[in-house]
Amino acid sequence: MKDLGNRKVSLGLALCFFLSLPLLLSSSGLCQDDYVFMLKWGSYGTGDGQFQDPHGIAVDSKGNVYVADMANNRIQKFTSDGIFIDKWGTYGTGNGQFLYPIDVSVDSENNIYVADIYNYRVQKFTSDGIFIDKWGTYGGGDGQFKGIASIAVDSENNVYTSDAILSRIQKFTSDGVFIKKWGTWGSGDGQLNHPNGIAVDSEDNVFVAEYSNDRVQKFTSEGIFITKWGTTGSGDGQFFYPFGIAVDSGDSVFVVDYGNDRVQKFTSDGMFITKWGTEGSGDGQFYAARGIAADSAGNIYVSDNYLERIQKFAPPIIDIPGILSFFDANIENGRLMGSGPGNSWHRMKALRNMLKAAGELVEDGFIAEACQQLLDAYKRCDGQPKPPDFVEGDAAPQLAEMIKAYRAYLGCNQ
Repeated sequence: MKDLGNRKVSLGLALCFFLSLPLLLSSSGLCQDDYVFMLKWGSYGTGDGQFQDPHGIAVDSKGNVYVADMANNRIQKFTSDGIFIDKWGTYGTGNGQFLYPIDVSVDSENNIYVADIYNYRVQKFTSDGIFIDKWGTYGGGDGQFKGIASIAVDSENNVYTSDAILSRIQKFTSDGVFIKKWGTWGSGDGQLNHPNGIAVDSEDNVFVAEYSNDRVQKFTSEGIFITKWGTTGSGDGQFFYPFGIAVDSGDSVFVVDYGNDRVQKFTSDGMFITKWGTEGSGDGQFYAARGIAADSAGNIYVSDNYLERIQKFAPPIIDIPGILSFFDANIENGRLMGSGPGNSWHRMKALRNMLKAAGELVEDGFIAEACQQLLDAYKRCDGQPKPPDFVEGDAAPQLAEMIKAYRAYLGCNQ
């Protein structure tokens, strides 16, 4: 757990977490940019820290960043501030060689998995680039590939791959033993059309970004369809060729909206939260963004294929004043209310007092106690089996997400 002491947080940034809330945006006047550009690195070339078609990106438990430098046929490793650490790989078919590595992922032991697209295989390395294992050949059978496009690892170190040509997901052990597959070509639930990005959340649910269906689908780790979201377009929650996808420690989902030159953020159920990015080469702009990853602090890293660079963005900070402002505004407009027997006003007042008390505990340095208070508050609006006092309404899921994000910021570990 973080020792925050008397650290205080900006109210202005807090409200920006929910750019999709028109009432707050129009009435507060507090909102700045949401995810904040921090730094960038990379240029065109073959030298250390240079790129040719950077695609997949991943972050290990120490905050090191790995980039699939596709046309240079190598993986590069950096600090979280973009300082070059190491590289490995050359053009070829041997162990540790690549024919266009398109994506990279990291397991709980910081082993590195690379989707080696035209070698039709997955390769596994240590975090220092020492070859460990490989699996896969060309074909449509179990454990084979024709167009491996993305790779992800779950909490048990099972490995998931998407195949853009075969329109399917495959699941393997960390040693490459085939477990199962799902998906056929199409646009129905559980069907896939050019699945590109793949990511896994803390509960091992699998998210797939479909390039040609302009949507995201969510599955269990066994491939059972859960939900989907997205249509073709440029509005909030719409996509124009979604590419990379990532999930942060709070299980928010980030999608690289390739054709719209932006990143969109959603809850794990597909509720739109925010977006950032426009077409261009300036800081915070994109021109053919492809890969995306989140670190344990909530920072977001995006690879830009044409601009040959990586950009790092810091998350907005959620604080108690921001949560309370959201709470009050949505009580007033009827999007938050108490539910069940008894007096709704008293239940909502009690919840507000819980949130306010949590903020006072943080101010006084009692972080563990604040974490418990926030957990109790979260349970009243998370949509799960209800405690005696609970909240409902259109804004309840967003309130729950804000509380969850603040708990993550505090380092709560319950």
